Amino acid sequence: MADLTGVVVTSDAMHTQREHADYLLGREAHYIVIVKGNQKKLRKQIKSLPWKDIPLQGRTTDVGHGRAEIRRIKVATVSNLLFPEARQAVQIKRRRTN
Repeated sequence: MADLTGVVVTSDAMHTQREHADYLLGREAHYIVIVKGNQKKLRKQIKSLPWKDIPLQGRTTDVGHGRAEIRRIKVATVSNLLFPEARQAVQIKRRRTN
């Protein structure tokens, strides 16, 4: 893509790399990344946010394929995450029952 201005790029944990975020920001794009064990300090920092004090932003319930799944989402505004220009952290919790 020649122009990424204003585009939101999502990626899996493998692409949760500072260099990738810097590249996208340099192209004036936005990003959403998954944080897992490959970014230990960032994951620890996100887990330490006061999630219990943050209000629930949404909840969905789906039933299908012989199971029920509940998803809950919370969003925190941040200013000092260990990732280039990150301004929000999102927590998604899922519970599945057969």
